[in-house]
Amino acid sequence: MIGGTAKLVYVADSTFIAKEDIQISDNVTLNKGSQFTKPVNMDGYYSLQSMLTYGFPFDLIRSNINFSVSANYSNVPTIFNGEKSKTNELNIIPKVIIGSNISQNLDFTASYSAGINKIFSSLNTASGTGDYITHNAAAKLGWTFFWGLTLRSTFNYIGYTGLDTGNEDYFLWNVSLGKKFLKNNAAEIKVEAFDILKQNQAFTHSTGSNYYDYINSNVLKPYAMVSFVYTIR
Repeated sequence: MIGGTAKLVYVADSTFIAKEDIQISDNVTLNKGSQFTKPVNMDGYYSLQSMLTYGFPFDLIRSNINFSVSANYSNVPTIFNGEKSKTNELNIIPKVIIGSNISQNLDFTASYSAGINKIFSSLNTASGTGDYITHNAAAKLGWTFFWGLTLRSTFNYIGYTGLDTGNEDYFLWNVSLGKKFLKNNAAEIKVEAFDILKQNQAFTHSTGSNYYDYINSNVLKPYAMVSFVYTIR
């Protein structure tokens, strides 16, 4: 897959940092070191996306194996202290997935991906680092065994290389135990436990015209839930 996007009147950021106290309008005064950003229309935005994937059956463990790699590149025009510049971002994501094909009662998936990110500005004004790698390993199990009992579990590892933000690698583990009943096992009642290891986090990294953003968001703490599911066939 190959794709691309171009915008002729892209809404870009125009950023100004005051070197001294200055009044920029009747009701706006900037102190020394303050930053003022406003939207402007600029040409020159474009992005490119590509993905290649290859899959094949692996009979030894009755599974399918898929290898893929995706690459995305963006060119974002900006203005910093009156000077036109551009911010570029390159993402390369290799990934491998092993998915079971054993039976309708047993299903498992294991995967690993590495998000390689490189961000840079033509003015080199951004503080911090724009180069980092996100690691994501995951395992998923679904098993229906005696008397319609079900066991499901997901396990994720998320880690970062190259970011000095104090964010630690963490594991996210969820488990559910249920019972299927009614005709054709159309109904199921189950008890689910989320974030058993109490390590869940929410972290994102983004770039602006002259800065990098590290954003930590609040997440749900560990909890349990009882649910009823009815499948209409």
